[in-house]
Amino acid sequence: MAWASFTCKHATNLNCVVCSYEELLAMCNGFNSRNLLRYSTLVYQGRLYNQPVTVRFCPSASHLSSAKLQHWLDGLSQLSHPHVLPILGACLQPAIIICPLMQVCCSSMANCI
Repeated sequence: MAWASFTCKHATNLNCVVCSYEELLAMCNGFNSRNLLRYSTLVYQGRLYNQPVTVRFCPSASHLSSAKLQHWLDGLSQLSHPHVLPILGACLQPAIIICPLMQVCCSSMANCI
């Protein structure tokens, strides 16, 4: 599948990129079902700065005010741990986070250990 190189604007008050919903639509080819990685939590594959990413809807954060959501995202984007994927970007309305796409090279987790 051919992906267009895509960039979002940078937010000055967050440690991650902030994208509009329209930009996310373009990033994920209109949230096409072929890009759907997980249905239960609506996780799509996309590209940001020509790198593969996951775009995850966060319905549990949708009740937060814009200021609280920005505070939550700012905290998440500062996390650094080998077992946690970094937050690369976000959309504030609706609440969506963007993380690197984790490539799995094994057929099962047992084979990876």
